[in-house]
Amino acid sequence: MTAAEIYPFPEGPGDDENGTGAAPRAGRRPRPRYTKSEALRAGLCDDKAQYDRTEPIVEMTIDQYHGTGTPRSKWLPGFIAVVALCKYWILRGEGLLRQQLEALVDPALDEMAVFIETIKANLDLLAKFPSDISTPEGNKRFGGHDAVKHVTESTERVEDDRANGMRHHDRVPRALRFIAKWAPWAEAFGFFVFAAYFLNVPILQPWLDWMGWTFAVVLVVGICMILAWSIHHAAEAHNHAREQKAERQSHEAEKSRRNRLIYGIIAFVAAGGITFGMIERGLTALAGGSLIVTVVMIVLAAITGLLLPVLTYWGKALDGSQVSRERDAMGQDLDDDLDEHTDLLAEIEELITRFEAIDEEIVTDKLPRIRDEVQNEVNGARDDYLFVCVQLSLDTEMPPPEPMKVEPAASGPIGTISTGIPGASTVDMQPVFDRMSRLHGLREESQLLRERRGALPQHPWNHSRVE
Repeated sequence: MTAAEIYPFPEGPGDDENGTGAAPRAGRRPRPRYTKSEALRAGLCDDKAQYDRTEPIVEMTIDQYHGTGTPRSKWLPGFIAVVALCKYWILRGEGLLRQQLEALVDPALDEMAVFIETIKANLDLLAKFPSDISTPEGNKRFGGHDAVKHVTESTERVEDDRANGMRHHDRVPRALRFIAKWAPWAEAFGFFVFAAYFLNVPILQPWLDWMGWTFAVVLVVGICMILAWSIHHAAEAHNHAREQKAERQSHEAEKSRRNRLIYGIIAFVAAGGITFGMIERGLTALAGGSLIVTVVMIVLAAITGLLLPVLTYWGKALDGSQVSRERDAMGQDLDDDLDEHTDLLAEIEELITRFEAIDEEIVTDKLPRIRDEVQNEVNGARDDYLFVCVQLSLDTEMPPPEPMKVEPAASGPIGTISTGIPGASTVDMQPVFDRMSRLHGLREESQLLRERRGALPQHPWNHSRVE
């Protein structure tokens, strides 16, 4: 597009019929074609600021050609005039470029750098897998690979014994194991409430009767500890006796049965004492009370003193063998270790995906958008240049600006942002080069981390979980 197409004007003095113009008479200095008020009134310039910016350029060009005999149609602004005309817009474009890079690209690069550091940390953690696994009863520690081997061998042993009709490895239901674990605490709580109630001890206000409250606590804690201790050892002895009998260890089995008898007697005496004491004290306190209340009290005393200890005993005495319990516990620990390993790998994959998405967004969206905004900004110089041509009575055509080009894998120069005016400087692209260089470095780190991830061995437990 030419200046005449944008700003049509009639032929002025000194122009010949071919529009080439004749050299002005010597001594007569031409003036700009329009005054400020005329240009503004005719809509030839955007505002007063544009007129003020271009006026020195017009005067400079007139001074350059006046008296040289150069035809008026050849009075194109020289190099210095063009540089001076475009400097204002180039500086604005460079400022906008830096501002947009800091606002849009730098946070994205920072986020990518955080992803890289997180991936590094996760890979460092993955390098420590598999974790060591401890046995719950033997207190023996295995390395991850040895733990998998031990669990596998234990599973084969359990299956072989089952195939030969031996059922001592079978575990009790989880509900019974849960009851056996928490029954002693429920028993202690129930016994404490029962004793405190029938001894008239203020549970929530111990300062009112320190002696009675302390007696109730000592009584409950002492008796319940003795009961829990004796039941645990009796059940453990029974469990070991079953396993030793199945493995034909007669001497060890006899010793375990003897221990079961001793601890069982202690547990029976403690449980019977608790039950008898609770019933006797309750009957005394409820003398003359209704039959329903008495029955409820007796039932509660029986549950606290007898049923809960029996359930605790069953839950431990019949709960498989040391081999099966150890296998199940180690298998669960290996499951947890594998799950953690898998979660770390999944997080790495997610971070890599997000990294690549941000990379693509920078290259295909953010930088082109910044380019367009900066290009629109520096294109203001083209309007100024066209108005200068109007003031000089020139009819010229400018080439289009060269757009910035962004290549997805590029790390070096990515093109230019220019006004398209011959002889004008271009926007300094160093800020873009710096970001692209940093992006390239992050890509290289990401690639190295991908290779490091690919070189990691699989978790030895993998998906061979014990059901």
